[in-house]
Amino acid sequence: MGRLFYKPENAWVGDLIPYYENGTYYGFYLHDPRIRDKEYAEDTTWHLIETKDFVNLDYKGESIARGGIHDANKNAYTGSVIKCEKDGLYHVFYTAYNEDFKLRGKTIQSVMQATGKSLENLETVKDFLFVSDGKQYEEFDWRDPFVFWNDEDQCYYMLLASRVTNRGDLRGGCIALCKSEDLINWTYEKPFYDPKMYITMECPELFKMGEYWYLVFSTFSDQFTTHYRISKNWNGPWEIPDDDVFDTRADYAIKTASDGKRRFAFGWIASKYGNTDFGPWEWGGTMNFHEIIQNSKNGELRIQTVDKVLGILPRIFL
Repeated sequence: MGRLFYKPENAWVGDLIPYYENGTYYGFYLHDPRIRDKEYAEDTTWHLIETKDFVNLDYKGESIARGGIHDANKNAYTGSVIKCEKDGLYHVFYTAYNEDFKLRGKTIQSVMQATGKSLENLETVKDFLFVSDGKQYEEFDWRDPFVFWNDEDQCYYMLLASRVTNRGDLRGGCIALCKSEDLINWTYEKPFYDPKMYITMECPELFKMGEYWYLVFSTFSDQFTTHYRISKNWNGPWEIPDDDVFDTRADYAIKTASDGKRRFAFGWIASKYGNTDFGPWEWGGTMNFHEIIQNSKNGELRIQTVDKVLGILPRIFL
């Protein structure tokens, strides 16, 4: 379908989880049916669109099913996709949440894993459930896993939106770090980034562009927006640019994907209650794409409209 600002029928787009391979961008997203008034991200599953040009989108349907009313993954939230060379499988790590699923007497968020030979056919690994240690990191905020292979450390890294225990409500947010050699067994490490500035730091992502590394995360502490940090090294120290946000309040939870030459931002434009400009902001909305442009002199980033991808000029379809 040719359509900008994609919105599924009878549902809304939540956080996107982009992935690129062989000329195709895979846009996994949280499919929010909004089954109850003023309640968001309930009965949420992963759905998938595919595109080569960010105009023509091919909707593939549900990609990760949620669990039952008693399962940890009653709702399936944000995560990441990685392909393992050893087993040839795609490994998807995602946030599982069910307010009635408790551990040590507490409602928790947890990480679950789905695998498959194809990105269009993924099944949850039933015996994989990765939770916070409850010592260094709080149990409830344990979400949005971003998994990647670290060449220098020769193991997998998992970055998570988390909170340091006993830090307080407003400035306890951190990006937690866990490590693994097999994508199954994970160790708890010291926080990857702990600026003591935010409630939490959602949807973390790490990538390199030119000579610079970038750490991306989204916050709702002072404003709903996506921030980025710059470094010449993958592990920092991290500098805060003068303008450290990608876009406005309306475009949230931005994550990125690259074909090795160009990098694109995937986010959602928030809807407003009552479908009016004067209504309060809501969680979720319509799908949105931008291209990320780098200033090679200082590493600072900005976003612009996707003017031309693979020789195809975008046009609005009504």
